[in-house]
Amino acid sequence: MQRLLALSLACTACTALQAPRPARTTRLQLAAESEECIALGLETLNEVYAQWGVCVEESTAIKVGGLLFSPQDPRTYGTETVDGIILTRSPGLGIELLEVANNNEGVGIVVVDGTVAGSSAADSALQKGDVIAFVGQPGGPFESVEAKTWDDTVDALGRVEGDQVELVVKRLVKRPVVDVTVKHPNGEQPDQVLRLFAGENLRRAMLTRRVALNDPLARRFDDNDVGGDCGSGGACCTCAVAVLAGAEMLSPQKASERQIMKTLRQPRFRLACKTAVGEGLQNGETGKMTIRINPRQHKG
Repeated sequence: MQRLLALSLACTACTALQAPRPARTTRLQLAAESEECIALGLETLNEVYAQWGVCVEESTAIKVGGLLFSPQDPRTYGTETVDGIILTRSPGLGIELLEVANNNEGVGIVVVDGTVAGSSAADSALQKGDVIAFVGQPGGPFESVEAKTWDDTVDALGRVEGDQVELVVKRLVKRPVVDVTVKHPNGEQPDQVLRLFAGENLRRAMLTRRVALNDPLARRFDDNDVGGDCGSGGACCTCAVAVLAGAEMLSPQKASERQIMKTLRQPRFRLACKTAVGEGLQNGETGKMTIRINPRQHKG
């Protein structure tokens, strides 16, 4: 294994990590050179590596917390976990590891920087930019190396008994986005195009982008006769929108919304407060959707 340190890749967004220790070897990636860069919309591997950060997750009654790898830009990037990567020690694991951050207190970020030709790693599912979360014998038990230093990661690999080592890695993925064209009733205002990230709540996303949703003509299903946005637990219908295109990219209706929509008899209507965008989109995809806000005001 190679020990590579990149001075330019300190984890700036994480308070726990400072600049790495002095490098034995410093390497710069100056141009796009891999599918990993292309998939994430980045130009260099250094930019891929710099997206990794460390967060603190609190323990709960059913889950043990701790330091976890997470994207520096969680709106643009997410993570997926890849398990079942089994490597053999003969003729060698063949993993090239790069330590991109270290706080000198046992916390670090170590990424897969490549694989050695002819090794088991070269024929595995490992990709550049992956971070190793767990190591162990095939089927377990596993030891966590999440947010560990290069030394601790290598030591953990060495402690695995037997000729085979199973890895569980985390991988950066580019979250899907949806370009939503917002039409106003009767063309009162020009159309707006909003870029929403997969999983965003439609109502909150539009409000944060200053799109007015309070429809005074909405048929209310709550006891509040005062106009407002919202405070009605999804029953006021003031945020109903008409979906003109791309309805398949909205989250499925739950029981309460289905009941209200059945009463409204408007098959194109959705309650923005109960709807998330990005349904069915794959990592890196861009969907397009068209909606009309305040649809009861529209006379067309």
